[in-house]
This record gives sequence, structure tokens and C-alpha cells, in this order.
Amino acid sequence: MSVGGAVEDAAKVAEVAAGGSGFSIWLLLGALVVGAAGGGYGAWWLQANRYEAQIADLKATQANELKAISDTATAAATAAQQKTVDLQNQVAALDAARTQENTNAQAENAKLRAAVAAGTRKLSVAGHCPAPAGGSGLPAGAAAAGVGDGAAAQRVDLDPATAGRLLAIAAAGDKAIRQLSACQAYVKVIIGGK
Repeated sequence: MSVGGAVEDAAKVAEVAAGGSGFSIWLLLGALVVGAAGGGYGAWWLQANRYEAQIADLKATQANELKAISDTATAAATAAQQKTVDLQNQVAALDAARTQENTNAQAENAKLRAAVAAGTRKLSVAGHCPAPAGGSGLPAGAAAAGVGDGAAAQRVDLDPATAGRLLAIAAAGDKAIRQLSACQAYVKVIIGGK
């Protein structure tokens, strides 16, 4: 049965009940239309309120999720920043220690070179003087004084200029070793090996 048929049947029933008056049928139909419209509006209003509540719940859930993501990102950024500060402090302490070590080594090398140049310290190497074939080639008195026959090792002093050059070479080697050690320590700090 269609809605139009139901309305017509209701109109006939109302006309019979009203005693055949046409006015009361229209009044009844008007009341029925107003009631249907009021009921439709009421249903729409209830449904709209329910949708608004659902939308508000979804917005609140989304806001909570976004806050949780933001809090996690903030915590990660703070941890990364603290790690960077810690690494910078470790590298700065390492740099200060290596700089002091390098300064001390340079001062010690300069003091040693100055002492060798002044003649207060001597640099010597082990050496020996082989005897020439057919004799020592030295006067008899010299051999008796203990110069040696060339078989035993003797200490030979280097002149100050040669000693200074050897000390400079040794100092450069020591500096390279300190630089390599500093580089290794820096890499250990950066990769977390401390």
C-alpha cells in the first residue's frame, strides 16, 4: 500500500467520523501533515545531534592522537639535542686534553733542542771504529789510552746541528702519533665507544 493510498483511506475514515463535513477532513489532513513534518523535523534534529556528538568524539580522539605524536616528537628532539650537547662536551674535553698534551710535548722538545744546541746535553749513537788492515794506524801511545781496536761498540757524540735535526724529526713523528691518537679518540667518542 502506498503512502498516498493510506492518506486517502485516512481522509475517508475521518470524513465518515466527522459526519461528512469537508472542512473537518481538510483539518484532519492538515494536522496529519503538520504532525508528519514535526515528526520528520524531530527525527532530523535527533540525528543531527547524534552526528555532532560523533564528530566531536572523533575530533577529540584526533586531538589526543596528535598531542601524543607531538609529545613523542618533542621527547625525541630533546633526547637528540641532549646527546648532541653531551658529544660536544666530550669532544671539547678531549680537545682540551690533547691540546695540553701537545703544548707540553712541544715545550719539552724545545727545551731538549735548546740544551743540545747549548751543549749541556749531548746526543750520542752507538758506533765503532774498525781497525785498518795491517794495524791500528795510531801511535802506540794512543792505543794504550783505550781508544779500542774497533771490535767493541763505543758511544759517539753527534754535533749539535745534526742532533738538533734528529730531534726535530723525532718531534715531528711524536706529533703525528699524537694527532693520530687524537683522531682515534675523537672517532671513539662520536661512535659511542668513549
